[in-house]
Amino acid sequence: MRYAFLILSTFAPLMIACSSDDSSESSQTVEIQFRPYIGDSLLKCSQTYTGLGTTGSTIEVRDFRFYLNDPKLLTEDGTSVDLQLTPDGKWQRGETALLDFTDGQGLCDAEGATQNTKIVGTVPPGRYVGLSFQFGLPPELNHLDAATETAPFNETGMWWTWKGGYKFARFDFKTTGQETFFFHLGATNCNGSLETGFTCAFNHQVQITLSDFNLQEQVIGLDVKQLLAANDLDAPVAFQAGDVVKGCMSFAGDPECGALFEKIGLKFSSEEQGPAQSLFQVISKTTFP
Repeated sequence: MRYAFLILSTFAPLMIACSSDDSSESSQTVEIQFRPYIGDSLLKCSQTYTGLGTTGSTIEVRDFRFYLNDPKLLTEDGTSVDLQLTPDGKWQRGETALLDFTDGQGLCDAEGATQNTKIVGTVPPGRYVGLSFQFGLPPELNHLDAATETAPFNETGMWWTWKGGYKFARFDFKTTGQETFFFHLGATNCNGSLETGFTCAFNHQVQITLSDFNLQEQVIGLDVKQLLAANDLDAPVAFQAGDVVKGCMSFAGDPECGALFEKIGLKFSSEEQGPAQSLFQVISKTTFP
């Protein structure tokens, strides 16, 4: 497992206090907001954004969804405490949540007008100063069948095949030069069958740890401009280099995956330690009111 650590300036810690109600003394509900942004603007399907990638491309959002797994709050002494996600029949089940920022406007699918921009769960009352979670799905959840599973694993748009498994993240954009630039994060070099099970050479699940997180004052931002900074979003598909679509579909040899993977703290199709991730940031709630 690869770990990506983001050390930020010190803020007041997250404090979960006991209620006077005996029924809630053993746990407290926590809600954590996620906000993708570009520059000084929130990411929205109905807007255009300029100056992206190596060519300063203008982009519009087509899709922006991702799976998050096994969230934990961190205490001052470094202890990890499970955030027990609250099942809701649509976005959260077990240790997994699906975050969806498509609102059916602009180029986004009109069927996806219902968004989920937060995770909700319970923890014991206490003093918490950080957050960690897995960006993506573990191997035991990756090869379910979206056609028969219950939410949030029933999103067929987030699923490739039995063999390929789920798209851990689906970030699609229209750019100045391309109808669609894809970033579909998922496992690579998967083999197996329904009878024997599936294994993947590279699971591409990354652990995100964010220090000094204050729930009352802060949210988790996704810096989309930083994610796309090292990629040419407009150039034609490089068929001669082994590319088949514009962007990254996480298949072996995809020439545009490397730069995107490094932004999330991974080396593409490699066991090497990746650089510190730069996609997820702790930001103030007042940054994008």
